[in-house]
Amino acid sequence: MSLLHDAKGCDTIDTMEGAMIELSETQRLALQNGEAVHVPASNMNEGIVLLRGEDFERIQALLQDDREKAAWTRAARQATRRWAKENPY
Repeated sequence: MSLLHDAKGCDTIDTMEGAMIELSETQRLALQNGEAVHVPASNMNEGIVLLRGEDFERIQALLQDDREKAAWTRAARQATRRWAKENPY
């Protein structure tokens, strides 16, 4: 995927599939300011949300933390159930 700047002053994103997403100046500035930009995609049922790389990485880290916490919680519950089964009152 690459970001291109055209003669009209609009940025376009050239994807590996050959589709182009054109960004207006307002959208480009929003991305530079750390805002998410919603872009309609004619070849998809849903639109696309663009984020800056550092914002995406931060969100990914938060999601990974949540997944790890959930995994530890599940493991603790399983261990508790196993212990209760093995050690009846």
